[in-house]
Amino acid sequence: MTFKAYPSSYGATNVRMSYSKWTNYRGHCGHQHVPETAHGDPGAFPMAAILNAAKGGSTDDIEQE
Repeated sequence: MTFKAYPSSYGATNVRMSYSKWTNYRGHCGHQHVPETAHGDPGAFPMAAILNAAKGGSTDDIEQE
């Protein structure tokens, strides 16, 4: 799953799923992947680092605010 940084994630992009793919998808995705929306978030969300941490990996790459 590719996550594009905003604003390139906004609108009809190559990461937005078709309705068929969306209804059959299992996993983590963002508004930018949902069909029939124009949302572009989560933008710069560190998805790879979050998923790595969820699998018991390091959290060193997750930015803290």
